[in-house]
Amino acid sequence: MIYSGTCEVDGDRFTAIVTIKRHSERHASVFGADNLTLKLEGTCPGKIGKYVGTAERVPGVVLEGTLILSEERPTKC
Repeated sequence: MIYSGTCEVDGDRFTAIVTIKRHSERHASVFGADNLTLKLEGTCPGKIGKYVGTAERVPGVVLEGTLILSEERPTKC
């Protein structure tokens, strides 16, 4: 699958629109459909964000997730 999109942030709330397209035959997507648009809405008050995602093309299917900011640790010389 190929994922691309945009994100808007307002304080600790965010909205993202993600386009999902199939590039090769393999596993089914979690939505059971290919080539759709996913809307994510969530909050990220710190380094951990939570979101809920829906796609108009597959009503009733909800994707919930957690995003965790990962940071590289500085290397010692």
